[in-house]
Amino acid sequence: MATISRTKLDAYAHLAAINLGLPIDAIWLERSDCGYAIRQQHGRGAAELAACLTANEAYQFLQALTIGAQVKLKTLRAAEKEAVRI
Repeated sequence: MATISRTKLDAYAHLAAINLGLPIDAIWLERSDCGYAIRQQHGRGAAELAACLTANEAYQFLQALTIGAQVKLKTLRAAEKEAVRI
């Protein structure tokens, strides 16, 4: 399996934030002895979304956030179109 670079992980964190309708820097990664932690801006602090992940796990987690946000957006748009028809 190919190595996932920190640059790629940061890019996916930015993409996830954008797809969730958040500022680009609202989701970020931190590195610790046990692996990567993914955090999200929460008020003046931060909420930990995941911790102790390998680079591949962090990549998969960020992809899932992005996909989930895209599915939610498509669902909301479909519901809006249906509401207009009624």
